[in-house]
Amino acid sequence: MYRVKGIRGNQVVRDGRGRFAKQSFAEYDYWKDDIYRDLTQNETTILNLASAEYSKTVDKYLSANVDYVTCKFGELIGGKLIEKGVYVKMARGEMVRFMAENAVEDLDKIKEFN
Repeated sequence: MYRVKGIRGNQVVRDGRGRFAKQSFAEYDYWKDDIYRDLTQNETTILNLASAEYSKTVDKYLSANVDYVTCKFGELIGGKLIEKGVYVKMARGEMVRFMAENAVEDLDKIKEFN
């Protein structure tokens, strides 16, 4: 098995005494602001459908001139939004499909998703 730096959650490195040790790092440390720069190269609005974990690759670099819209999918129970992992993933996929099938290019059109 091969480890690809920046993709796995940890890597094996040599410490100062020649011993091997695991060193943790996160994907967003590897990518730095590359993803954010690519997303904002021609756009000023980002629709975030990613999980909180993967959103960190973008949201820590946000600037005031970018509209950043995060969608939350869940069930309202007792006044609280409860997110259930499997259903959240399905809803994200359905929203992406809706946007592709309807050639959505602005936020107002997204509001039609149900």
